[in-house]
Amino acid sequence: MERCKKLRMFMCLFMCMSFFYLFIFPSSCASAVIVVLDGLGNLYLSPNTPYTLDGNPLPTVDVPEWMETDCSVVVRAPETSTSLAVLFTGYRRATPETLSYENATIFDIFRGHGYHVYGIMEQGDNRHMLNELDGAISFRGDPEEMNLVFTGEAGEWDVVGGGYDGWSIREAIHLIDELPRPFVLVLEIASIDMAGHRDGVEAYIQEAEQTLNQLGELVDICREKKIVVVITADHGMAFKNGRGGHGGHASIPYRFTDEARIVPLYVSDPASPQFQKPPNFQMYEEDVAPFILSLVGINETPRYHEIREPVQVHWKILGVAMLFFVNMFVYALLKRK
Repeated sequence: MERCKKLRMFMCLFMCMSFFYLFIFPSSCASAVIVVLDGLGNLYLSPNTPYTLDGNPLPTVDVPEWMETDCSVVVRAPETSTSLAVLFTGYRRATPETLSYENATIFDIFRGHGYHVYGIMEQGDNRHMLNELDGAISFRGDPEEMNLVFTGEAGEWDVVGGGYDGWSIREAIHLIDELPRPFVLVLEIASIDMAGHRDGVEAYIQEAEQTLNQLGELVDICREKKIVVVITADHGMAFKNGRGGHGGHASIPYRFTDEARIVPLYVSDPASPQFQKPPNFQMYEEDVAPFILSLVGINETPRYHEIREPVQVHWKILGVAMLFFVNMFVYALLKRK
């Protein structure tokens, strides 16, 4: 009888500890979807106000309710390949080649924790990025040039609208049920950037609204399946004027504008439905990588994350100081004599 009581007490204690572990601590095996919206600047999301290079206000995107956020990220280099390197390594001076270094990316850390890493890449498909993924769909607009790794049925879908965001989002929704768990899926959508470069600000705003509305279904499904979702961008977009001029972000003077350098950050974390952050929360791009890892309970950082600015040696000041001490030394020697 006494043994039965002890056994029941042990079982109750075990169940309580299991409940505490599962529901209080974040799961280290939560899958994640990382969406990179190529070219979406945070200032274009209402209630912000973007401006042209000549100082005139521009229209804004009607943000769907699910994405109402005042979080943003400051991009170091507003250019796709370099920005993705910074985003996924946490190193502010990263180049595309940095992605190939040992343990340099969040993908290396994810794999060390048993994750499978995949991607649907519309523009950020340089070889260094693709080599970091266990499998990828690389797609630049022509279905005949699609490089499929996951599924053959994706090739039967049509390109939609002014870009091809609808295809990639539908494929991501399809893959969520097909991929082995736990997984990380990177979804890089290029249609917003293309619209801004090619057709001007009105097409840019329209494409952004369409893409965000289509992403709503993906976010809802991930929320139901307890999958973490992070949505950000590699850079924004600036316009010379609002009269149909093409947008830019990498060249001077576009690259120095807040419209090109500040991008949104949206988080859907099933372990913490209300993402806790101070008002007008903003981080630098190199801090996004460890932040993503923390959302799934991984307390590690990529190899180069802690490397900040190299020490700047001001040679002119150093030269003057050395000359001063040499003169003082010579003066002291002469005074002795």
